[in-house]
Amino acid sequence: MKHRGKTSLRALSNQLPCSASQLRNLIYAGQVPLPDRLLAGRGEISNRELVRRSKAAARARAIADQEKLDRERRRKRRNGPTQYADGWRLNAGFAPRARLL
Repeated sequence: MKHRGKTSLRALSNQLPCSASQLRNLIYAGQVPLPDRLLAGRGEISNRELVRRSKAAARARAIADQEKLDRERRRKRRNGPTQYADGWRLNAGFAPRARLL
């Protein structure tokens, strides 16, 4: 896991009363969906379970983002050549090609 700051987690943990792994777990816990945070706040799930759920949610988001990118690439691949051809036709003064539904 990467954090956005310039300071390393180890350097931060030296300045705070916690270890680098505890700090990493805190960062993960901040990315957990709200219902899971509420469960942890009431003590119904452990901090370790909270981190596990955070990692699972992050993997699910990454998969969903990749699928969205793949769908967009496939759409562009299908429509790309016709959009280029239509642009050429318009620039050359021809009418665009009729699209089949």
